Order: sequence, then structure tokens, then C-alpha cells
Amino acid sequence: MSMMGPLKRTGFKQGIREQSSTRLETIGTLRITQDGRKFRYAKNGASALAAGDVVHAAAINSNHYDETLTAAAVGSKQVTITVTAGTAITQNDLQGGYLCTIDGDGEGYLYPIQGNSAIDASGTVVVVDLEVPILVAFSTSEASLVHSPWLAVVPSATEEQFPAGVAPIAVTASYYFWCQTGGLAAYKGSGTEAVATMMVHGATTKTLKAIPTTLDVDMPIVGIQYGMAAVSGEYTPVWLQID
Repeated sequence: MSMMGPLKRTGFKQGIREQSSTRLETIGTLRITQDGRKFRYAKNGASALAAGDVVHAAAINSNHYDETLTAAAVGSKQVTITVTAGTAITQNDLQGGYLCTIDGDGEGYLYPIQGNSAIDASGTVVVVDLEVPILVAFSTSEASLVHSPWLAVVPSATEEQFPAGVAPIAVTASYYFWCQTGGLAAYKGSGTEAVATMMVHGATTKTLKAIPTTLDVDMPIVGIQYGMAAVSGEYTPVWLQID
């Protein structure tokens, strides 16, 4: 599956085998190595990761879904949205995400976010800078703040999750890293799946397992077992297919 985010070919400020306490690239930036492996620039969530840990995307916060937009004219690149109190937003944390117009005037558009103002948990007004101007004026309009799938990634613990990738290195909580999304990777197995098995998130934390024989529509394919059978509790190769 192809995911959201800008593709950058040169001039990276952070190596694939490095982590950083500060953001050095746009969240979601796609990086492709010479051997074809794919990585997305990600921010880790609240839990430290080990190399080979499988992660998923954090859910869109309900306090930021289907919220009211202030009126804005065609061509505007800065908009204001009133959200439900209860969740803090860090300045520019939404960069790499999207403003999705949900209802009313200008509904059905997805605008890339370039930056945003900060609010604490009691705040309700967020100013959003867009990468492109709006095409239809906002009047009685509603929208959602859609963060990048690679913002505050979460160690997988259940099968029904949107896959974000595999950590190629150990990552400190809240640090930035390159999360692998395509090509050959090492992951921790939870079963003994044969070569070419389609793999989904495992019920055991940070693992993958075989897709159920009775197809479950909310278990997206993460990758394909490669080269050798999986070994429960050990690390084996998988060909990731998120990107």
C-alpha cells in the first residue's frame, strides 16, 4: 500500500541508524535506500523501542475530529479550527499531516499541513498553516486534524491496527527515527509461519503473525515471511509491504 508523506532523495540530516531528540525532517518523509528498502521519518511515542519492534499508527484524537473551522476565503493558506478541549498539541507537531474537510462548505478536500500553533490541554483554538491554498471558501465548515501515521507511533499489541513499520534500531521514547516500511527487515516472530506467509500484527506485543485462515478485514498485511520459517520469540526476515 502507498502511504502519505513527501519523498526526499538527498540531503538528509539524520542517518537511518541514528535517533534524535529533536525533529530534523518532516514527519512522514519517505526515504529509499540504494537496495530499495523504504523508511519513513517518525516520532516515537511514549514507549522505548528495541530494534525489530513492530509499531502501528496512533489513532486520530477524538477531540480533533469533526471540529468547526473559522470562515476563510479561497486562496487562504492559514486557517483556524476550534477543537474540543482535553488534548494538548505541540507547535508544528502536525507538520506532515493533513486538514481534512469533513462537512459543509469546501467539504471533501485534504490539505497538507505545513505548521500549527500550540495549545495546552485546556486550549480550543488552533491556527494551521497549509502548504497549499484552499480551493473552496470555508463558511459553515467542519474539519479534522489528521496527523501523520508516523507521529507518536505505538508498539503493536493487537492485530487490528494501521501498520507504521518496524524500528531498525533501539529508539528512546519521544525520539525521532527512520521507521522501516518497505523491503527486507528483521522482526520478532510469534509463531512458526512458513516462507511466503502473509503477515499481520501479532497479538503478542511488537510481533507479526500469519493472517488468519478466516479472513479478517481489519488486519492489514504488514509483510511477507521471507527466506526461512518464523521462530516464535526470535528475529527472522520479513519483506515489508507498507510502502
